[in-house]
Amino acid sequence: MNRVAVRNAPAEPAAPRLVPLQRMRELIDSHQAITLSSHERFQMFVRYDNTWWIGTYDGYCEIISEDHNRKLDTWRRRLTEGALWG
Repeated sequence: MNRVAVRNAPAEPAAPRLVPLQRMRELIDSHQAITLSSHERFQMFVRYDNTWWIGTYDGYCEIISEDHNRKLDTWRRRLTEGALWG
């Protein structure tokens, strides 16, 4: 009898959460959330609850990609601390 290896199917990623615009503004004002930069151009990205969120017309949508979260962490450091080289 032949044995067949069965792999577990990869887990489905969690659906992104949504925070209403007013609630995220309150979190930013109370320093529970931080923007990517103080520059208005980058304020659509917010770090809250250990992840990044992007502002949309109806609220802030959680960015669930770990890779994208790491990239945004790097960009925040670059925008606040300057170049990460040299």
